[in-house]
Amino acid sequence: MKKHQITLLGGQILPVYWGVLEKQPDIVELIYTKETRLSVGAIKSQFKGIIFNTHQVDPYDYKGIKELIEEIVISNEVNQFQLNLTSGTKVMALACQSVFKTLELDVFYIDQNNRLFDLNKEEFTTLQSNLSIKTLIELSGHQNYSAVKLSDFSKKEIELSKRVLEFTRNNSGLTALFGEVRKKYNKEVRNKFTKIEDLKSFSIKTSNAIVSWNSPSLKIIFNNSKIECSSEKAFKIIFGGLWWEILIAETTQKWSKTKELLMSVSIQTKKDSGLTKNEIDVVLNTGQNFIFIECKSGNVLQEDINKIRAVKSLYGGIGSKSILICRYVPRADLIEKCNDLGIEIFSYETSFNKNKGGKFTSFKSLDDINKKLDLLLNKMDL
Repeated sequence: MKKHQITLLGGQILPVYWGVLEKQPDIVELIYTKETRLSVGAIKSQFKGIIFNTHQVDPYDYKGIKELIEEIVISNEVNQFQLNLTSGTKVMALACQSVFKTLELDVFYIDQNNRLFDLNKEEFTTLQSNLSIKTLIELSGHQNYSAVKLSDFSKKEIELSKRVLEFTRNNSGLTALFGEVRKKYNKEVRNKFTKIEDLKSFSIKTSNAIVSWNSPSLKIIFNNSKIECSSEKAFKIIFGGLWWEILIAETTQKWSKTKELLMSVSIQTKKDSGLTKNEIDVVLNTGQNFIFIECKSGNVLQEDINKIRAVKSLYGGIGSKSILICRYVPRADLIEKCNDLGIEIFSYETSFNKNKGGKFTSFKSLDDINKKLDLLLNKMDL
């Protein structure tokens, strides 16, 4: 006797993946529509040992869908059947449920809290499987991406990031120097070096500071302070904002729920692997929930909010969360927009004007971030 699973493919692909992974059927009868046909290949590619029979339907043709399900079941009546009712349109779900209820067959549903609800037994069970970031990206239909791990950075580079944070906290003049370097970089070399990591030499002298960069040697003198580092990544770490991303990754790597963490995730377009479609600073994976983090060491811009919104929509689904972890509190209008879009804001700025309006979470120490993540995960599980 073979195990058949009828599953409805809608806008959310993850419930389909979870249903097949948890139940491990021999054959999947995948019911999809013209609008969801592009996701068929992505889901099939994840299960090499399972047979997929695919059926395109009109999402609002109740009678036609019901007749299709009856035909599938009757043609394989000696086999065991189960129905994943999570995705698809309501009409698709009602048509399938009508057949399964009449024949008293197994029906289940997967909710946004990663629980599987058995409609016949009327009970919840927690999903036992885990999902990798690689699989998450592939399910979105993208095969080409690049990323780095925290372990790709040396202790020296992590310590450099910590020094930068201390200097920015102590009114040392380093924050002002960021602006001077950025201004000269944008004016003189940005067109030639679109990626800051490709820049092998750079120098600037201001009234209060001197910057000398000859890869891998970086020397900065400002207001009687000095930073020296020998690393090919040193210039990008300090003046490309990578220092903040490294510190956020180092902190969240220690979070008790973190099973996998990737940094600087660059997802290429489906048609041209040389073109970047989306970039994500940090992706946290708890095994079943994904948290996308945008790290901003400078002022938050409108484009940052749009970027975070697109990432969650394309890759995360309802079981994910987007967070903006910023050095400074954003403008009131950007806070309001984040609130409207369900984007969490964690701000490191220790003194702020409460009259800015909107909701955001402040933290005084990087170690506080993981406590905030615990509270956030609890909210997601409600």
